[in-house]
Amino acid sequence: MSYENPTTYVDTESSKYLAGAIAGIGQMTAKVIKDDIKQRADEAAENKKRTEKTTQAYKKYQLAGQSNVNLLSKDLNFSQNDNFRKGMSGVVDRLAKAKSAYEFSTDEDETKKLGDEIFKLDTFITKTFGGEMDDLQTDVMKMKEIMTKEGLEGGLDMYQDSNYTALLMQMAQGNEPEGLEFNFDPDTQDITMTVAGDQYKDGSYTMSLKGNQSMEIGEIPKLDFRNPTGKGGKSILQNGNVLDDQNKIPVSDYSSEIGESQDLEGNKTIFKYKINKAAEQKIQKVAEAEARGLLSAGEGLAQGFTGADAFYRNVLLDDVEANGKFDKDGNLEVPPFLESGNHEIKDSQGNVLYSVPVTEESWNVMVERITKREVAYVNSLMPLQEKPTINAPKTKKEGQIKREVTEARLNILNKDLIKADFGRGKSQIGGQVDITFDSKFQRTINNLGFSFKKLDVEQGSGDQFVTLKSIATGKTQEIPSKGT
Repeated sequence: MSYENPTTYVDTESSKYLAGAIAGIGQMTAKVIKDDIKQRADEAAENKKRTEKTTQAYKKYQLAGQSNVNLLSKDLNFSQNDNFRKGMSGVVDRLAKAKSAYEFSTDEDETKKLGDEIFKLDTFITKTFGGEMDDLQTDVMKMKEIMTKEGLEGGLDMYQDSNYTALLMQMAQGNEPEGLEFNFDPDTQDITMTVAGDQYKDGSYTMSLKGNQSMEIGEIPKLDFRNPTGKGGKSILQNGNVLDDQNKIPVSDYSSEIGESQDLEGNKTIFKYKINKAAEQKIQKVAEAEARGLLSAGEGLAQGFTGADAFYRNVLLDDVEANGKFDKDGNLEVPPFLESGNHEIKDSQGNVLYSVPVTEESWNVMVERITKREVAYVNSLMPLQEKPTINAPKTKKEGQIKREVTEARLNILNKDLIKADFGRGKSQIGGQVDITFDSKFQRTINNLGFSFKKLDVEQGSGDQFVTLKSIATGKTQEIPSKGT
């Protein structure tokens, strides 16, 4: 048996293949790395472009938002207020950031979230901020108007103590309220203002602009009986049959009682008749209807009562009555303000027609004052009548009363003139008499409604001239005097 050594195979190719493979892998890896670097560079460039575009978009939206805020601020220039500027800039920047991110967002969830944010912030600026600034501006302009008619119908209530009214008065005069601060909250869609000063209760006042502060303005309501209204183009007095379609008083409403009268030269007297009781009752009826409407006007019972009270105190009462006028026994002559209550208005059979939210006394004074005012107006519309003075209606006219009073005063003056102590005698100066008299006579003159008036004289003359003037007749008598 022969033994053969095995044949040995020497592999000379594998190393070549392996070297080739390694070289291939090296080339492929280098390509991948190169491609990755290129991709990253492209992405960086794209991101840079995107960042630049986002920044540009942000600035664009920021400027647009700021311009919108300035426009919506109307004439209420709060731009110099640091608190306002920082607060609204924060809202504007937040909206600009959301809009610029939304413009380049590719993620669905992120896009939806950004859309919700944009809607909320955009609504806050255009609707909430814009609407509330518009309301505030309207109230400031209203205050400018009513401040010129203080205490009159349609004017400012002189007795109001509303914090909001105090704020508007400052702003209407062009002054920024002291300690003014803002809080802007887009999440609750609300803006609050805080001011400070002695004119505010408790020294400060914080209000939400979302609320309707307009009802707090101390404006006196108007009660117009005389001008045409929407109902048929007639006035309240015409609708109440007090005046006819030509705005004249029906002849059936004339009384025989004389109102105004005046004597003229040439034996003439002009006069006016008064309206009769039936006409006054018609006026009272429309006064009751308008007073009832005044008490129920506005948004809710409280606003109606507040407006009616402003009208009552400012228009129907004088200053003394509105601050409390007392009789000799220490009792109030009229309520200085409307007192809340529940007064029932009944017909002649005792049936309740309606009720009003004031006491019976307040109601009666209110209606009586309104009625009196309109009766005087209607009487002023009476046509003038003329008759010879000797045949004029027998009544004490104003001129006659004045003459009687003047004559009585002069009679007393003449008696005291005779008794007066002219202790310094008389002297002739420039053709006039220099009269001296005692203080008792001067007191008599003053008490009777006469007065002294100094006249200008040449410097250095040493003479002091006085004029004795009758308040009743208006006539004067010059008396150069050195008397006491």
